[in-house]
Amino acid sequence: MINQLTRFFLIGLLLTLLTSRTQSQSRHIASQRIFLIDKVLQNYPAASQFAVAVVQNGETRYYGAMIKDGRPMALNNQDSVFEIGSISKVFTATLLAQAVQAGQVRLLDNIQETCKCQLKDEQKITYQSLANHTSGLPRLPSNLRLGEVDPTNPYSAYDNSKLLSYLKDELQLSPSEKAAYAYSNLGAGLLGYCLTQVANQNYEQLLQKQIFQPFNMPASTSLRAKVRDRLVAGRNAWGQVTSNWDMSALVGAGGIVSSVRDLVRFAEAQFAEDNPALHLSQSTSFTVNKKLKLGLGWHISKGESKQDIHWHNGGTGGYSSCMALDVERQTAVIILTNVSAFHPKRDKIDKLCFSLLEELSGK
Repeated sequence: MINQLTRFFLIGLLLTLLTSRTQSQSRHIASQRIFLIDKVLQNYPAASQFAVAVVQNGETRYYGAMIKDGRPMALNNQDSVFEIGSISKVFTATLLAQAVQAGQVRLLDNIQETCKCQLKDEQKITYQSLANHTSGLPRLPSNLRLGEVDPTNPYSAYDNSKLLSYLKDELQLSPSEKAAYAYSNLGAGLLGYCLTQVANQNYEQLLQKQIFQPFNMPASTSLRAKVRDRLVAGRNAWGQVTSNWDMSALVGAGGIVSSVRDLVRFAEAQFAEDNPALHLSQSTSFTVNKKLKLGLGWHISKGESKQDIHWHNGGTGGYSSCMALDVERQTAVIILTNVSAFHPKRDKIDKLCFSLLEELSGK
């Protein structure tokens, strides 16, 4: 028995020596990532959580941590559920790309041709302009009176009737001779509404049938009650437990909850070569400037290595998130947190996401 164990040890030692440089580099990179994550996490209050996924070379590594007693503590939270905020817009735009591939709509169709809505003064809005923020719509509708709503759940009372009333009676597009980029939660919410009218299905049904079930994303939903047992409590800017957001008629702009494991599966689907709808969503539909282009839902920026990065972030009263992909190199970083979008250091989450992706893309 001793001789056999010794032989196994020597074989293992030989293999270790042959690959020591690669493994040592891998360990160093992994420990450096954990250091970066923990360093950023320490900016936030007690009970703040980070769930992080790093995808590279067909492999995924998960890192989870929570602030406890003033320090980051390791936590297995890759299956925990968080509000993903505006990353939801990527899924809504993906539904649009699928509808285009199915021949249900065309990107340059005016929405009133296929969507049950009336636009004031017969103004024109195309499906593509809703997906890439060039419709001229304001960030929020004028009949969403923020001074009169519950600030901890500001969209909950904004139902379809109010959305349709805004379009009919208050709609005002930014005057411009040519398209211009203006980020709009209203536009993404309206896109979600129109797609439900085209398909004669509600938003949750569309998501499950078209995306979540085909891509094996069981923790993802726009109906929070379905995953309440795995939902991480959101925290406000002071670290106190706060209300979840009900997006109502604007659910397509930010109403999805998900886990990092599910979002990894969505990211991996983006790398496949045989999905024309996802390729359409990734393709440039509008150029803002040399640093920023728009796909359908995706923002597209140049990384330090000059590669295209497809990304979106998100934020609600109790959560912040960021997802960034280098499709060409098939790398991705996903970060979900219960750090409020209103926390003064929320931007460090985005910076961490991009720095991790840049480190991956440089390998």
